Amino acid sequence: MENTIERHPKRRLGLLSVLILVLLASVASVIWQKVSAQAAADANRPMFSFTGATGWWQGATDKTSMSLFNYNKTSNSGGGQCYVSVDYKSGSINIDNELERTYNKLTSSKYTVTQIGTKQATIQSTSGNRQYVMHQSSVTSPADASQLMGGQEYGFVQLSGGYLYIVGLCNTPDQLPQTYPALTAMKFETTKK
Repeated sequence: MENTIERHPKRRLGLLSVLILVLLASVASVIWQKVSAQAAADANRPMFSFTGATGWWQGATDKTSMSLFNYNKTSNSGGGQCYVSVDYKSGSINIDNELERTYNKLTSSKYTVTQIGTKQATIQSTSGNRQYVMHQSSVTSPADASQLMGGQEYGFVQLSGGYLYIVGLCNTPDQLPQTYPALTAMKFETTKK
């Protein structure tokens, strides 16, 4: 008995076309699932803006992070004393573990870290303001290492699907209160797809 597919080249071409279409549909389905998953992740990713604070200006932002700088009050030309940044990171955060990791990294590089306290801060949100704690420290650089900014503060805001990582840096620890206007002038909103 002869194979009917071999006898009919049109059937062979038709079967090949069907197989190609099934393969293309499978590939399209996988791509669609990945795009849908990314869109769902993006739907929970905040976008940042700066509502303004005297003496502060916004640097570049990629919508999932933002940097703020203060003006040098003596020359009015940038190069200020403090810097603030906020980043969105996926997952959840254990604040104590993250602070310990940060401080251990500094002390293992021979920097001296002295925790000097905490301050309450608020970040604006389209769904209401979110309060969090800034953990402040004084960092002394050893003579043979890169000189770090001596006033450092770290804050975290847990969100669904991710968290905000907020950093304030100043030349000296006593300048850390200068970051408060910038911290309270940051705003985030969850992107809408």
